[in-house]
Amino acid sequence: MANADLDKQPDSVSSVLKVFGILQALGEEREIGITELSQRVMMSKSTVYRFLQTMKTLGYVAQEGESEKYSLTLKAV
Repeated sequence: MANADLDKQPDSVSSVLKVFGILQALGEEREIGITELSQRVMMSKSTVYRFLQTMKTLGYVAQEGESEKYSLTLKAV
């Protein structure tokens, strides 16, 4: 979904769509860096980073060491 479509949604719906966009992109790769991920989902790196940190806290996303690569956990599957 393009950012223009997301901008037309209420904030709560827009946030959910963004999270699912990130989860879908993570599901397509074994590991992915934040730069590539932000390009795929057409969001700023800072926005993607904030969502990833929340998903890490909840246990849906893992960050492999200091590699700055992210992946889905079994909880997300």
